[in-house]
Amino acid sequence: MRHRSRTNSRNNEDLALRDEYRDQNPRCEFPRSACRCSGDASDVHHIFHAVRVDVWSNLISLCRDAHDWCHRHDVDGKLICLGVKAAKGEIDEAELMRASVKGLDWWRDCAVASHAAAVEGQKVLKGMKR
Repeated sequence: MRHRSRTNSRNNEDLALRDEYRDQNPRCEFPRSACRCSGDASDVHHIFHAVRVDVWSNLISLCRDAHDWCHRHDVDGKLICLGVKAAKGEIDEAELMRASVKGLDWWRDCAVASHAAAVEGQKVLKGMKR
């Protein structure tokens, strides 16, 4: 795992939670159809990163390539990560409301996915019980 950036840190970070997430998810969680990495995660990524809320539903372990890809392809990256979290049963809608200004319904129904893995992620979200 990469070391935390001193320049990208916040005073209110929940480092213990992020360390726990990293320990429990040491492999890149991005679908292999979207990422061709070796499988080792280097970063704990905030799915909704504008305010970087440290809650389990908003964290995912990624390799550096997948992490960079998510930041370059914001909507598709979020949909892929949300689909992974939903498939693992790790979506808490109240937590995600704190992390995202758009509710989970927007990501289910309104977001426009262009990458095949993002389309699959959105299907998983739509299949969740509301």
